[in-house]
Amino acid sequence: MNIENPFLPIRIFEQNRIYCYLFLVLPLFLQFCYAENKKTVDQWREYLAPDTLDVLVNGKRSGVMITGFTFDDTIVTSNVSLSVSQNGQKLVDLTEKRSYLFDGSLSKAFQEMKSPSGSSIWELNRRKGVWNITIITAGVRNTRIISSVYEKLTGTLEIYKGIKTKSIHVGDQWIDTLIELTSGENVITTTRCTDVPSEKNKFRWIFVSTNSLQGGEEYRELDTNGSSLYHEIPPFVAVKRGISPVRSSKTEAGSANLFESFMVKVQEPPIKNGHTTVVTDSGVTLDSSVLSMYKKNGPSRFLLEYEDCFCKDSDPSKLSDTSKIYLKPTPTLQTDHPEIVALAQKLSEKHSTVCQKIANYTNYVSAAIENRNTATFSSAVETLRAGFGDCGEHAVLLAALLRASGVPARVVFGLVYMESLKGYYGHAWVMAFDGKRWIFTDPAHNVFPACYNRIPLLVDDSGQQMIHIIKLLGKVSIVHEE
Repeated sequence: MNIENPFLPIRIFEQNRIYCYLFLVLPLFLQFCYAENKKTVDQWREYLAPDTLDVLVNGKRSGVMITGFTFDDTIVTSNVSLSVSQNGQKLVDLTEKRSYLFDGSLSKAFQEMKSPSGSSIWELNRRKGVWNITIITAGVRNTRIISSVYEKLTGTLEIYKGIKTKSIHVGDQWIDTLIELTSGENVITTTRCTDVPSEKNKFRWIFVSTNSLQGGEEYRELDTNGSSLYHEIPPFVAVKRGISPVRSSKTEAGSANLFESFMVKVQEPPIKNGHTTVVTDSGVTLDSSVLSMYKKNGPSRFLLEYEDCFCKDSDPSKLSDTSKIYLKPTPTLQTDHPEIVALAQKLSEKHSTVCQKIANYTNYVSAAIENRNTATFSSAVETLRAGFGDCGEHAVLLAALLRASGVPARVVFGLVYMESLKGYYGHAWVMAFDGKRWIFTDPAHNVFPACYNRIPLLVDDSGQQMIHIIKLLGKVSIVHEE
């Protein structure tokens, strides 16, 4: 016996008793948790069903969307695959997986988007309590921290449970939060039941969703068992084969291209030497990356257009540190890639001045890259290898070549006036620094300088901030004034 501490045996017993209790109670606790988890997952298995829908683009069957769920004892995973073609050409293959814990909270997410010109991957994971999103484009991996993720599956489960038990009423609504992977932003979605099954609506459950990203309505019809029959997912429409939706007229809408879906009609064409005013809906603002290009006037903004639309050469060796930032490589503008460097050097052999480079590089990209719709935002290397792309691919390649040759350049997303459409059309081009100011150049339309008829809405070299364009869909109007 320890004489110095006669209470030691008692303390040892007390400690051991605690360990004994833990040894006996912990398995029971874990078994209880396992049973509760299994009960919850069994509920999900009962209520969540797979769906296969045809994808319509402009009223024509252009692909297929498959949704389903996989289950284990602690996790349910939502699986979505979307494949779309247009005019016989593959536009996009999208795969998305989102895994949820037994309490409905998001555990991890994965998204891959493939087009003929390249692919992009987004992976969301939580490590040591910190959320990270990894973007892989053209084999280049880039990881950043996401401050918060609030996504849960519980609202979806409640809807499907209500359908199975027929306990949903017109006007019932559910609020969920979804993490948008390309930007890492949390998007709040509100789903509302607008009609219950009846002979009048072909015995359909009808739901309408709105979200804090787009604001527009997303319409959906389900049968009495909860299977999807019709789903508007701008810019696509998905419908079960052989089914006539209640809102059939909507099937004629749709576009396979985000920019095509961004169209702003105007009463009058642009006025020479006039002003262009951009007006956004209340509560909606232009992105900070373009604010310096406008002059604020109440809720409106005047676009600052150049009176003297000319490129002015300067000494490229005297670039400021600020402008030199836009010579650096990025995961999308791989200015240090051997193929980009070699092509830039070859093109520079005959063009020594800054303005000559911008003009001739613009002409080269316009001629070398075939205009073809793509659903992804491809990198410069992917575009160069593919030899085709839409306005985004043209802009990315030109910006990378200019940077590689010592000319600061950035990619601009916005609107361009199209006379044939009597309105502004979604577009992408480049802003290049001539040594004194930034000037627009448009490789897809082979226009340099491109000072007029363009409305900048976002400057983004990565293609990861397109969420800011989506926020403006349907919320922008344009006025031309003397």
